[in-house]
Amino acid sequence: WKTHSPWPATYDPTDLVSEYFTGSGYGASTLAEALEFGGGSGVEGAERNLLKQAVASLLNEVRYGTAFGPYASVAALRTDVSAKLAGDNRGQMLDLAGTLDHWNNGICR
Repeated sequence: WKTHSPWPATYDPTDLVSEYFTGSGYGASTLAEALEFGGGSGVEGAERNLLKQAVASLLNEVRYGTAFGPYASVAALRTDVSAKLAGDNRGQMLDLAGTLDHWNNGICR
């Protein structure tokens, strides 16, 4: 999605992360910026990792619908990601990021 265009009509690269996911210190970042996030140590690194995968999943969910991922809806994805971000548990964030990474890379191949 970093180089893919057009994005699904529902989303714009300049939309803020906080419009879709809560519980993070990165809410003022744009969706395009979140796709560039790297990981890192601590909870903040896990947040960045999860948000990168979550934004890609958000776009893939809209683009591919039921063919994509472990969620039945965009709302379920947003709820789960936001809960993990708010929980501040590095392990849970990384587990979900890993699951989303699997689906993001699987559907795009």
